Amino acid sequence: CLVFGLRSASPALAAKWNLFVKLTHIPFYIVILLLSFWVMPLFAPFFFFLDAAVLLLSSGFGIAAALRARKEGQAATGWAVLHILLHCCFVLDVISAFLIRKKLR
Repeated sequence: CLVFGLRSASPALAAKWNLFVKLTHIPFYIVILLLSFWVMPLFAPFFFFLDAAVLLLSSGFGIAAALRARKEGQAATGWAVLHILLHCCFVLDVISAFLIRKKLR
């Protein structure tokens, strides 16, 4: 994802796909949350690491959009760093995806 976003996509296109990926993962997170609390509490650490892996893997487009926007002068360095960090945190990654999409539209 990151290589695709940096090499061939505009920041706006990467931001669009980032938001799409983040929104489509919400049902997955809800199911995992329900499973880890009610059905299989012994597997909660496994589900946590699974969620973390999905979060980081799905953040590629957002990170690429922030880096590309910075490289093309559409965003400041601080803005790009902030959004890259937000893409490493649960819930904040979705908020960041909306904000990146709004700025780069």
